[in-house]
Amino acid sequence: MNIPTLLLLESSAETCSVALVRNNKVVASKKIVEPNSHSKYLSVLVEEMVRESEIEFNQINAVVVSAGPGSYTGLRIGASLAKGICFGLAIPLISASTLKAIAYAAQSDGTNYYLATVDARRDDAYIALFNQDFEVVIEEKFATIDQELITELSAYQGIKIVGNASKKFSKYIKDLSAEIAEGVTVLAEHLLPESLEKLMNQNFEDLTYFEPNYIKAVHVSKPKTKI
Repeated sequence: MNIPTLLLLESSAETCSVALVRNNKVVASKKIVEPNSHSKYLSVLVEEMVRESEIEFNQINAVVVSAGPGSYTGLRIGASLAKGICFGLAIPLISASTLKAIAYAAQSDGTNYYLATVDARRDDAYIALFNQDFEVVIEEKFATIDQELITELSAYQGIKIVGNASKKFSKYIKDLSAEIAEGVTVLAEHLLPESLEKLMNQNFEDLTYFEPNYIKAVHVSKPKTKI
C-alpha cells in the first residue's frame, strides 16, 4: 500500500525540525537548534523544505504534529501552524506523542525498555516507559524523580533512559537495571511510526478543539497588587 505524503512538525524542545514523508520514506527534512526559535523558524523551514523537495503543498495529504509534552510555547506554535495548514488544505491532522518519538529516536538492539523523559525543571520530569515493541508499560505522566519512582522502575530490567531529563536519574542509576543514553535528539521523522498507525486507523484530531498534551497544566502566576 502506498503511504500518502505527510508533513511532520516537531517543536517540543530546542530542536525545531520538519520532514516530508512520501511512501513511508523521508524525502526531505530540515532542522535548526536554537532555544526559543520556533516562532521564527518553524514556518520558514516548512516553506523552504517544500519548495526544495519539488512537492507542491496541495500534494500533502495530512500533517503530523508533535503533541507533547514539552515546551509550552513550542508545542503551541507547532499546533497553530499544523492546524492552519490543515484548514487551508482541507486535510487531516494527526498528533503523535513526543515521549514515544523520543523512545523511537533511541531505538537499538538489545534494549528491553525505553524510559522517555522531558525535563520539567527541579527534580521533575514528564515520563513514559515503553517496551522493545514501543508499547506503553507506564503511561505518560508528570513525576518527581525520587526513591518512590525509582522503586517503581526497578521492577523492569534493561532500561535505556533517554531525553533531556535523563541526567536527573544519574544518582539513582545504581538502583536500576538501566543506562542513560545522552545525545539523542528527537526529530520530526521520529513521529512517523505512531502517525502511520493513526493514519491507517483514521485516528485524526478535531481541528477546532485540538490542543497539545501538556500533561501538567501550565502555571500562570497572578500579578502582584501594586501598593
